[in-house]
Order: sequence, then structure tokens, then C-alpha cells
Amino acid sequence: MKQFFILALSILLFSCNHSSTTVKQLGDNNYKTYTNKGKGFSLSYPTKWDTTQKVPNVIFCAFEKSKDETDRFNEGLNVSVYPSDGKTLQQIIDDNIRIAKQIYKTPEITQTKSKNAKGVEYTVLEMKVKNQGIALISNSSFFTKGNTIYTVTQIAEESGISSYRPIMNDVINSFVFLQ
Repeated sequence: MKQFFILALSILLFSCNHSSTTVKQLGDNNYKTYTNKGKGFSLSYPTKWDTTQKVPNVIFCAFEKSKDETDRFNEGLNVSVYPSDGKTLQQIIDDNIRIAKQIYKTPEITQTKSKNAKGVEYTVLEMKVKNQGIALISNSSFFTKGNTIYTVTQIAEESGISSYRPIMNDVINSFVFLQ
């Protein structure tokens, strides 16, 4: 089985794919809603983020535009949807943890189960890693419906996580399966 979490983390370091609709206010930020009727979900993302890039195997992604020439990393998110291939969610998560430990030197990884504001259960892996000298925090939230895994991976520089944590929470709290 492909290891989508690691793929998603790697893709977030580079590029993405798009389609969106309505604009709404959540907290201090304006958000657009991305809806994918074919895959059966929707979620919100910041209106100012770039959604024009396309990446294979990624359903949707959005990145903050660089603030200036000193901004070394574009915070963002991506969504992957894939079949479980007969594995449990925990087996998929364990595989991703094992691979992360092989790729990154001593990543700090925590796993938490939760429910978002819409009542949708998910498991989040928060991983602290260094990539090209930049300390990053990656949150990969795994949602399941039937035999399908929906992974929303968000990544930000560790030094600025306090300003991105509310955005990450808004994105996850907006995730919903379509009827």
C-alpha cells in the first residue's frame, strides 16, 4: 500500500489541486469552502491561500503565499482520499509512523483521537520534524468512511505555530462528509 501520509507531507513541502465555492468568516479569518461531491466531503480553507497548483494523487491543496523574500516556507494543507486496501486505520497510522521514523531523524510524534465541531471522528498525528533546516509541525488528520481514508495534512513552521494553530483547527472543524 502506498504511504500517503509521508507522500502528503512531502507534497506539502512543494505543491497542489483545486476547486472551491462559498466564502465565510470563522473567527478572525475568511474562508472558502472546497466541496468534492465525487469524493463526498467538504472543508474550509483561508481565502488568501493559493489553490492553483496541481499534484498527482492529491485531491486538493492550498498554500499561504510568501510574505516576503525571507519567508522560507509556505504553510498549507492538502487532502488525499484513498482506499484502505483492507487495512485498519490503526495499521495505516502505524505504517506511517514507522516510515516517518525512517525518513526523519528523531521525529516527535503524537497520536490523538478526537471529534470535530461537526461531530466527525478522526485521528490526528502531530509530527515535529526538521526539513532543510526548518523546524516544522505537521498535523495529519485521518477521517474514515466505509473503506475510504480521507487525510487532511496541514503543515507550518514550528516558530509560527501559535498563529497557524487556530487556522488548523478551523479547517479540521469544517470537515464534513456529504450525504
